[in-house]
Amino acid sequence: MRIAIAQLNQVVGDLSGNAARIVEAMAAARRGGAQLLITAELSLCGYPPEDLLLRPAFLSSCADELARLAARVEGITVLVGFPELAPDGRYNAIAVLRAGKVAAIYRKRCLPNYGVFDEQRYFTAGTDPCVVEVGGVRVGIIICEDVWCAGPAAAARDAGAQLVVVPNGSPYHTHQQALRRQVVSARARETGLAIVYVNRTGGQ
Repeated sequence: MRIAIAQLNQVVGDLSGNAARIVEAMAAARRGGAQLLITAELSLCGYPPEDLLLRPAFLSSCADELARLAARVEGITVLVGFPELAPDGRYNAIAVLRAGKVAAIYRKRCLPNYGVFDEQRYFTAGTDPCVVEVGGVRVGIIICEDVWCAGPAAAARDAGAQLVVVPNGSPYHTHQQALRRQVVSARARETGLAIVYVNRTGGQ
């Protein structure tokens, strides 16, 4: 399986612009023969959206933009980060887009609440693994902080994943790269699975 990684500089609140950049990345991925395109955490709305998440109209607009984006997906599977409004809460989620629709959704399980992160203010924690088949490979999805906890990657493995992908929205700070490698290496050793780690670029 060939995987494309879209490390885009998305803009908070620019839903149509962010979607257009994902469409451009999708076209490039298809030209390169990729079967799977991975975008970063909350790539549709930009990161971090903060108090925009408290506005129902913003979440509704995200849902509408996601549906329009999904309708354009053919011949490839695309993972798109978005804020999901569900009857039981708001979720930091990844939508699996394929064949013109949303085929599955993963909800982030570990919500960071330290340093620059304030996710417990905005989101409800997910509970279930998500594994989808792409090109004959069973791909497990986790999000950012999930890789810093042992549980989500192990749950993906137990659900049949052969590969784990990790969309991230992590900010830069010095010496963090080495620590990230240590954490991702630990999850790979624990699960016995390869891990694809995707971060955004730029900053807010």
